[in-house]
Amino acid sequence: MKFEASADSVFLACKTTDSIIIQIVGFANYTRAASFSDFIKQTLEQNYRKYCILFKDCSGIDSTCLGVLAGLLLTLKRCGGLCLFCGLQPRQLECVQKVGLDKFAIIVDQAPGNFSDKPCALPETSISKISPDLILDAHKFLLEIDAHNEEHFQDVVALLEGNEGH
Repeated sequence: MKFEASADSVFLACKTTDSIIIQIVGFANYTRAASFSDFIKQTLEQNYRKYCILFKDCSGIDSTCLGVLAGLLLTLKRCGGLCLFCGLQPRQLECVQKVGLDKFAIIVDQAPGNFSDKPCALPETSISKISPDLILDAHKFLLEIDAHNEEHFQDVVALLEGNEGH
């Protein structure tokens, strides 16, 4: 594993020969979701099917980033992959359970193996690159992963769908 990191990054990542390790540092919100989503799409296209998400240093995660994770989990379910959620603190575990991600991820207390090296920082995304389509897709993944999410996110989806093409 080769790791390098920027102290300011919210998403740090590392590729091993057969898996992807992503560490969430600080608060993961929609302003960083584009780089997170782009990285996940890129690694899925490279046929990675094993993911490990490290939450130990995560102080919070918003619905857009939860939706990006939902999209990853749905894709992995369809192709026989797997995803570990490691080191969830009580508040993050509650969020993950509330939106149903725990039905698709394997929840473990600690990450397997030794990840003492520092991961590579995902590239920063400018605010102008954050698209309504990304936010819409993320929330649609949340609706797909659990029907109970409709009561929480239907207004966001309706608003964004109403703005398509405008």
